Amino acid sequence: LGLNPTTLSDGLMAEVREVAGKYAFRVDDSKILARSLWRKDMEVQH
Repeated sequence: LGLNPTTLSDGLMAEVREVAGKYAFRVDDSKILARSLWRKDMEVQH
């Protein structure tokens, strides 16, 4: 039929990106840590 289905995960991610982009100017970068903690033995450094 020529239809291209959009999965829930793809559609949801697209919506999240759209909303995040719309309000990106409101972000306070000082409140966001630029570090990921992937293991329990890692600790947050301020």
